[in-house]
Amino acid sequence: MVVEGLPPGIETLPIAPDLQPLIDIIQPFFSKLSVLLGGIFGVYILLLLVRIYYERKHVRLLQDMRYDLDVLNEHYGLPTSKQRKGWLRRVFSSRKKSKK
Repeated sequence: MVVEGLPPGIETLPIAPDLQPLIDIIQPFFSKLSVLLGGIFGVYILLLLVRIYYERKHVRLLQDMRYDLDVLNEHYGLPTSKQRKGWLRRVFSSRKKSKK
């Protein structure tokens, strides 16, 4: 295996011939990944992925909080978030009330 672009004095480890086809398949992906993640654009992508991860954690936490509140509201006989009407139902229910 000949590695181009290495400074002189750096030796590469010998690779088993059985792994060479796998390395030939993976190497283009790593080179494209290094180009994609290089520079400011790569930092932007990484920050975007981190932001998505933490926002999903926040959404899950808020859903758990809403579930806990729904359980408490059902216990005390209060309306829950499952019983809320959508805007379309509110419009039609207000029309029915005004016609009476």
